[in-house]
Amino acid sequence: MKLSQNPIFKRHVRRTPLLSLAGNENLFCKLECCQLGGSFKIRGSLATILALDAQGDKKGVITASMGNTATGLAYAGKLFNYPVAVVMPETVSATKLEATRRIGAEVILKGKVGDDALEQAFKLAKERGILFVHPHKTTHFLKGNATIAREIMEDNAGIEQIFIPIGGGGLASGICRYIKDNGLAVAPIGVEAEMAPAFYQSFKQGTPVRLERMETIADALTLMEPDPEVFSYLHQYLEKVVTVPEENIIRTMKILFDEYRVITEPGGAAPLAAMLSENPPCPSAAIISGGNISLKDFQKIVSSI
Repeated sequence: MKLSQNPIFKRHVRRTPLLSLAGNENLFCKLECCQLGGSFKIRGSLATILALDAQGDKKGVITASMGNTATGLAYAGKLFNYPVAVVMPETVSATKLEATRRIGAEVILKGKVGDDALEQAFKLAKERGILFVHPHKTTHFLKGNATIAREIMEDNAGIEQIFIPIGGGGLASGICRYIKDNGLAVAPIGVEAEMAPAFYQSFKQGTPVRLERMETIADALTLMEPDPEVFSYLHQYLEKVVTVPEENIIRTMKILFDEYRVITEPGGAAPLAAMLSENPPCPSAAIISGGNISLKDFQKIVSSI
């Protein structure tokens, strides 16, 4: 059975709207900020838990996350009463930490950046003998992510470019895989924060580059160095990677609120910021990947410029 036809997946994953921008009917936003759990991550998370449940695997899973994978996997685990542990960096936003704990996952804090949490999660998976769900490489997780591209193309077959936020690369990998497997003439474009350009710099060098530092409000887009396997795949299939400055991200958070009355986190707004900057002449879509931010923090950020 195809994932898109699975009744459990269809019941618990919202088909989020693809809406045009007022004044520019060529530009569209896929509002995953309105998804269950506040981000697109429920798609890959539920796809993974469904696959494990079908195999009779009840041992549990562990992952590493800056927040959105954590809440998505925690929610999927709760639906199936399936044990989920999440390693998060100590710098994770309070909103995402509280949400993950409230859903019921075991939360382990480790390190200052996502890479530290990733290393600890991998170590604990071996110690506990459970599956390490890599949000950027686990096959079923990527299949879940790919359902976003399927919905975009079903809603508007004329889309020629898709702007995709890049944290670790799992969403971009899923979208690229769908485009490739279906022979679509669609250009996938990766988007990073200008202050955290790990993939952008790596694409320029043709090999994974480790950043010396990064400092961005878009915590969902932070990565010190691309995974070599993920980088190799995206270097082959992404059209390009672009970056957006902090002030453009903030302005776009305001635009999204004014346009659709939705609250988005900085990383979720970045793809639209890039699409507006590129101003493509062809029908294009930006994936607004998440809205996991408190009202207080949203107000603080949008009032900063």
